[in-house]
Amino acid sequence: MFCRVLTQIINSAKSSNAVVRTNSIHLFKNIITRAKSDDLLSNSVTELLSLPKSGKTAGPDHRVALYSMLGFLTPSSSVSASIVEASTPLLARETHEAAVAVLAAGLPLQLVFLLKSDMPIPAETTVLIVKEMSNSKPGVRRAFASLAGRIFFETGIDFGFGKAFEFATAMLPAFENSLKAIAGNPLNSSSGPLEGYIAVAALLGPLAGTGKFGMFMRSRDHGIF
Repeated sequence: MFCRVLTQIINSAKSSNAVVRTNSIHLFKNIITRAKSDDLLSNSVTELLSLPKSGKTAGPDHRVALYSMLGFLTPSSSVSASIVEASTPLLARETHEAAVAVLAAGLPLQLVFLLKSDMPIPAETTVLIVKEMSNSKPGVRRAFASLAGRIFFETGIDFGFGKAFEFATAMLPAFENSLKAIAGNPLNSSSGPLEGYIAVAALLGPLAGTGKFGMFMRSRDHGIF
């Protein structure tokens, strides 16, 4: 029954009528919050991302609807890794500002769940985040920098241990590159000083608080340490 309803919801999400799309999102939210089975949640991830992954959505409004639904999925060990692994490449490819905003808003919840549970972030996901934080397109670069910032300022994650420490260590070069990119003339940076501020805040905040990254900071001359 759930699968049949889900199919109808996803079909409605591609309607050219904004009211129909909005109602499909509301219906999905009401149904998915009652779903208790991990299998149903995992199936929802597959169905919601199938069309974006294959490049067969009806347009940006359709993707906004699908990504909005994705944001209502409760994090779990079986769901979060799937969402993160499949959605991060979509964020890197997305060109529509509203779709970028919706997709980027939902990803930190899943990433934070993995780190708080001491579960590994998929290696290819970490590599992609680091890479896209230096993307030549300001919009993509800003989206990934903001994504990283939201992760590092989530309470309850100890970046000095376990999988969170591994993730933080992998992210250090990205923060370093962000600092270098804006250090000379931050206000005239193509995407503004946001990326540099995020890097400084992460390095001097949660990462410095662990006591594990002092050597890295002292060995880099950013003019701020």
